Amino acid sequence: VSTPVPAIIATDLKSLEKMGEKKLGIPCIAIDTTGTNYYDKGEEKAWYRLFERFAKESFEKKDGKIGIIGATPMETGYKNSSSLRNQLESIGLHNFVIYSMGSTIDDIQRASECEKNIVISLAGLKAAKYLKDKFNIPYEIAFPFIPEDIIKKASDYKDKKILIIHSQFAGNELRKQIGNGKNITCATWFMQDNDYANDGDVKLNGEDDLYELIKNEEFDLIIADSDALSLIKDAGFKGDFIDYPEFAVSGRIFD
Repeated sequence: VSTPVPAIIATDLKSLEKMGEKKLGIPCIAIDTTGTNYYDKGEEKAWYRLFERFAKESFEKKDGKIGIIGATPMETGYKNSSSLRNQLESIGLHNFVIYSMGSTIDDIQRASECEKNIVISLAGLKAAKYLKDKFNIPYEIAFPFIPEDIIKKASDYKDKKILIIHSQFAGNELRKQIGNGKNITCATWFMQDNDYANDGDVKLNGEDDLYELIKNEEFDLIIADSDALSLIKDAGFKGDFIDYPEFAVSGRIFD
């Protein structure tokens, strides 16, 4: 994985990949990151490269098997895959593979067995599109890992003006669970795709953007990581607040 200095001096990562494979006798992959972007850009490259490198063979479909792409601790806030499995089983899914958390290279090699993929982060979308093109595996966007207590608290405000600050797919899912109304704005510090954004959704490029958004809008409720609370209060926010930890913001986890 490239960091700032190798990126600046144009280190030939492909050659290093081949040298590593020759010396170690195991497959290697190179990720052309720069060390200067947010985590999601690196995840996007890593997801795509993993499937491009290892998911080559077409296997027979397994009835009902579903692949979960993008579920990293950075995205979900869970470091233990058992917590994710429990939540997936609670919504009726039983034959699935969560790539990266508890999965193996063999699972990636056999990705073509899946009848469908569920993409839970924008970082995983490019890989899902690759698998659709290569193996005709359809995909859908969902985020089934929002804690129930946050959904329950937020639902009491469904007719109020709400701001949700989280990763794009998590924010969209929470908006849907609350009521999917036009009174709910989603904002994110990270990747945002206009194809999955509502009118009025915001890409935050810095703290000043959030400050101005809160100053110019009269939100009744803000749902965000509490690490942003001091900034939110400095902007004059007087409404209610629900803490929804975002690992990439504060490093806080659920388990």
